[in-house]
Amino acid sequence: GFAVATVATTSVTPNESMRFIFARILQAEQQQRLLEAEQQQEGEQQQVIEKNFILSIWIWVLGLLACGFAVGCWIFVRVFRDKLVVSLGQPPFLYLICFGSLLIALQLVLHNGIVRIAAIIGFDDDGAHPDALHRILDGACVVRMWLGNIGRILIIASYFCKLWRIEQVRLMFIFF
Repeated sequence: GFAVATVATTSVTPNESMRFIFARILQAEQQQRLLEAEQQQEGEQQQVIEKNFILSIWIWVLGLLACGFAVGCWIFVRVFRDKLVVSLGQPPFLYLICFGSLLIALQLVLHNGIVRIAAIIGFDDDGAHPDALHRILDGACVVRMWLGNIGRILIIASYFCKLWRIEQVRLMFIFF
């Protein structure tokens, strides 16, 4: 014998089939828009990463130039400390200003390094990664803040001491 297969046919109205076709078309369009949006977002992220990399290089260069300038000023004060102009500038306080400037420049370099490392490993702002590298980055962030604050305090304190010393010299000449 022959096996007879019966196919259950359901009656589909033209409206239902058109709705099904339109639903499939709308679904395909939505998927296409989502795909285009994802591609555009990936392109924008790539542009942001490239811009951030260029900005990062500039920050490194400027930070290292500032470090070099602070060290250069320190050497200048050391070499010419016996000259009248530098000796009137009070070399101990000039050394403090140079050291404070160096700390602030190191803060810039360290901050840029932390940001680059965090961007490479994909560090989240929520701090949910307990591994050693993230603890090191957290410590580096604290050190970065301390470098900047101590640098500014040294600079302001040395300016204050210079002004106080000038005032003492002025008062000494008033009494004579």
